[in-house]
Amino acid sequence: MQTITLQAEKSVIDEILEFIKDKNAKFIIEKDDDLSNLTFDEIKAEVKDTIEQIENGTMELYNQNEYKLLMDDLLKRLERDYKN
Repeated sequence: MQTITLQAEKSVIDEILEFIKDKNAKFIIEKDDDLSNLTFDEIKAEVKDTIEQIENGTMELYNQNEYKLLMDDLLKRLERDYKN
C-alpha cells in the first residue's frame, strides 16, 4: 500500500482531486499550515505516476479486509518461524 500525503493550498488540492476523480483511489487530506514546497506540476506528476503504476499493475492495491488477511498471515508465519 502506498500513502500519499499532500500539503497544499485548497485550490491546489481541488485541482488534484479533479485530475484523479475518475480513478479508484482513496485520498486522506489532513489540514496543516506547513505547506509543501512542491509545485502543482510536481504533485500532479507524482499522482500521475502512481495512477500509471496502478493501471500497469506494478503497484498492488488492497482493500482493508485483504490487508488484514495479509497481516494475519504474516504474523502466523513469524510466530511459526520464531518457535522453530
